[in-house]
Parts: sequence; C-alpha cells; structure tokens
Amino acid sequence: MGRLSVGLVLLLACDGTIHGAMGDVDPEERTETGDCARVGDQPLRRLSSTQYENTLRDLFPGGLGDELVARGFFPETHISDGYEADAIANTVNTSESNTIEDSAEELANWLLDNADTYLPQTMPCVEPGYSDADVDACRDRFVDEVGLRVYRRPLTAGERAIVIGLYEEIRALQDAEGAWSAVMQFFLQSPALLYRTERGVGEVDGAPELVALSDWEMASRLSYFFLSSMPDDELFAAAAAGELSTPRQIEAQARRLIASPRAVDAIESFHRDWLHLHALDEASKSTATFPEWGEDMRAALQAELRAFLDHQLDGDATYASLMTSGEIPVDPTLASIYDADPGVQSLPERMGLLTLASFAAAHATESVTNPIERGAFVRQQVLCAGLPEFPGDVDTSPLESTADQPTARQRLQPLMEREDCSSCHSQFNPLGLALEQFDALGHHRMEENGTPIDTSGSVALEDVGSFADTSDLLGRIATSETGRACYTTQWFRFTQGRREVPADACVMTDLQNAVRASGGDVRELMVALTQTEAFRFHPALQEEAP
Repeated sequence: MGRLSVGLVLLLACDGTIHGAMGDVDPEERTETGDCARVGDQPLRRLSSTQYENTLRDLFPGGLGDELVARGFFPETHISDGYEADAIANTVNTSESNTIEDSAEELANWLLDNADTYLPQTMPCVEPGYSDADVDACRDRFVDEVGLRVYRRPLTAGERAIVIGLYEEIRALQDAEGAWSAVMQFFLQSPALLYRTERGVGEVDGAPELVALSDWEMASRLSYFFLSSMPDDELFAAAAAGELSTPRQIEAQARRLIASPRAVDAIESFHRDWLHLHALDEASKSTATFPEWGEDMRAALQAELRAFLDHQLDGDATYASLMTSGEIPVDPTLASIYDADPGVQSLPERMGLLTLASFAAAHATESVTNPIERGAFVRQQVLCAGLPEFPGDVDTSPLESTADQPTARQRLQPLMEREDCSSCHSQFNPLGLALEQFDALGHHRMEENGTPIDTSGSVALEDVGSFADTSDLLGRIATSETGRACYTTQWFRFTQGRREVPADACVMTDLQNAVRASGGDVRELMVALTQTEAFRFHPALQEEAP
C-alpha cells in the first residue's frame, strides 16, 4: 500500500493556529456578561506522547490500542521545564513527520495481515466471517462513527467525501479489507487525531475580541485536561446535544470528570512536571554513599507522588495541606529512607511535597545535595519569583576552596560574601539551604559530617522574609498569598499548554480570587480553570493593517 500524501491529510484537519492580539489589559475590563474581555493567544497543540497513547487505547479498546501503541511511532515528549502538554514541548520536525507517515503505513499493513481479528472490532456492523459485500455495506457507518471519534467531532461533508473517495479508489484495485486498511492508515496519521485543532464557532456576544469554541472542541478541552485522552461517551453525547456551551454546563462536566479515578492521572501529571520529578527517570545515585540505591528504589520514588496525592485526595487536598502535611504513605522499599514502617505514617520532620524523598532525590547529585539548584527551583517554580540574570561582568576566577568544610552552608559561604556573587546567590541559596535536612536520597538528618545543619535564612521576597528553620519556611510558603498564587499560575500553564501573557491579566485575577475563596482546594481550582475565558474561548483573529 502506498504512502498517503500528507498534503491530502492536511485538507481534513489542519487550518493552522488561531492567533489573537497580546498586550496590556485593564484587569477591570469586562464583557457585558461580567467576564474578561480578552485572553492570550492559544497555540496549536499536538498531543503529548502520553495523551497520544491514551487516545489510541480509548479509540481502539479491546487490546487493539495497546498493539498500535506498541508497534507504532510517535515522538516522545521530552521536557526540561514546563509541562508535558505544552505546545512548545510537542513540535514535530520533518524527520518525525515522515516517520509518523511510515508508521501509519506499517500499522495499516499489520492490520491488513490481521484483518480477520481487527476489522470486525473497528467496523461497527461487520461480524467475524464477513464478506467483501458486508464490509462495503458498512463503509459509510464506519467512516461516520470511527471518523467522529478520530476527529473528536463529526466530519464535514468535504472531509467525509475525501475519506469515502479514498475507500472507493483503493476498493477499485483491491478487496474490501485493503480499502479498510487504507482508511485506517489515513485516520492514524490524520492531523485531526494528532493535533487538538480548534476553529471556533464565531464571535462571542458582546465581546468581539473572543471566539467561542464549539461543543465538540470544549469536549476535547475538558477530556485532555481531566483525562489526558479523548472525550468519553458522556462528553461526546453532551457535545452532540449542544450541552457544552454555557459555564454551568461546562462546570457540571468538570465536576463529573474530577470525580473520575482517571482524573488523578492529570493531578499526578501536573505535580510531577511542576516538581520536575521526571528527573528521577535518569537519576543515578552512588551506591558507595547509598548502598540501598537500585532500580527498585527508583521505581518506588517514581511511584511515591501518586501515593501521596491519593492520600491527600481522600481528605481536603488543599494547596496548604499538600505543602505541609506530615502524613506520608511509606512504601516498603522507601522505609529505610523514612526510618519508618510501611504504610501511612505521621512524620513530624516532613512537611508536604518539598520534603518527600522523591523531591529530594530528584534535586540532588549522585551523592550530595545541591542547595543552589534546590533554592533556584523553590524561588522560580514555587514562588514564581524568577531568577536574576547572570551578570556579564562577574569575576569567574575560582573561589577559595572550601571543600573541606563540613556543611553545605559553610562550603557555599564565599558565594554569599563576595559582592559580585552575593547579589544573585542571596536570592536563592537560603531557600536551598533550608532543605539541607534532606540528603541526596531524601533521608532526614540534623547533621552533616558531624556538624549541626543550620536551616535558617532570609530572602527579600514578600511573604517569606526571614525564617527560623525548614518548617518555618515551608509554613510561610504554604500559607502565603505568593505561594498559593504561584501554584494557581502553574496550574493555568499546565491547562493552557502555554505561559500567561499580559492579555490574560483579568483572567488570572478572577482565577486567583476563585481559588482564594475555595481555600485553595485543588479540585475546586481545576473546576475554576474551566470557567475562565482562557479555557472557554479563543482570541479573535486580528486582521493586519493594510
């Protein structure tokens, strides 16, 4: 079977990105309905590798999706910052595009070789022992029903004609199985499957700066947010009935989805990316320093976040509780790190996410901690304070060696004393030194090399200032407006697949107010995100001046 032209495929699904103006906006600017009148530009988003795999499994259940994932190719999503579903993390180069086409062809040939098994699973009105006539008779229903799920919306008349035409063209030369596999190849490489295309359905009443999403597009926005996959049957039904256009309708679906066990996957995905726990995938620890290190421990560290979140979600699951709770589900493999029995334990030396062994191990070297990296992370990702630029005139000559000093604070002290270094390092070193109670594998300690560890410090950040020790710092962050606002901002970035821009100013104000009113409840935060104009609308396409 020959390769299908990517140009032909693009006719079905890829109109390009809808762009909008970005610039300063008055936070008080509102539409007639009392909502924000402008939102930031929404880039075209390709599915992440996780979303793609989940989509194939939901699209073709019964084991076929698993086979297609195992046998096919899709570019792996690699992130060093941001989130797996970010548009910028999921671009496709020419080589990958060609490989996706080759993969679709190989999968189609494999399907053809196994048509007796898989054709009846994908064609809704064909039974085992079928004839060519049976397949031909089911063609239109197959294109309509499978096409709707692949495109996550009904095919337009033009799109449908292209797919039917492809079937007929191949059918004139081959048997019905060959025509079926050609259409499957077409669907598997369609941009409508691989990308989240959103054309919108027209200007929002009273807000010409905004474009409303269709019910089908809203179904996909909700599903990829809460399920990291294509819409489920209830979302498809709601879209078909035109019941995904009002804030109340969207909220009802959001609350249904947040109650689904699969929503925990999305919550885990956010926190894993936010905390940069993907670093555990490549982490290596010195077995001379940590003889307990091994692949079983790596796997236990990777699984720890999910166990902690599951436990939190059984209760209040607020931002503050996530950042301060000492109730830790201790995995048997990690019991030696926590010096505790397996099971949920109350550990007074632990305070939430930043004191989990998995976080400590992800933000450390093979054998020692990395206070500079840890502090920079807390400043940038937990407090959204940003990092100072590296001075162009800094003296890069080696500092006097302090390698023989017993504690990290003493070893890093020259960076806090030399004027050209301290202006930067004073902004994040103290934050990292406050986490020195946890070594490079997450063990709690009060001493390093026999010397007491001092975790006090001070940074010139609102809501932080001076702190007496680790618990004081983490308590300040957990109860601060700055910490909660940053956490909310990070969720916005995760949901939209992009960073906030000035045009999102009033959206962010409304979102922060909603989260504050809920007491920082994580599930209420997720619902509130679906009520924002940035989630419900696109910016209108701006015409260029002549």
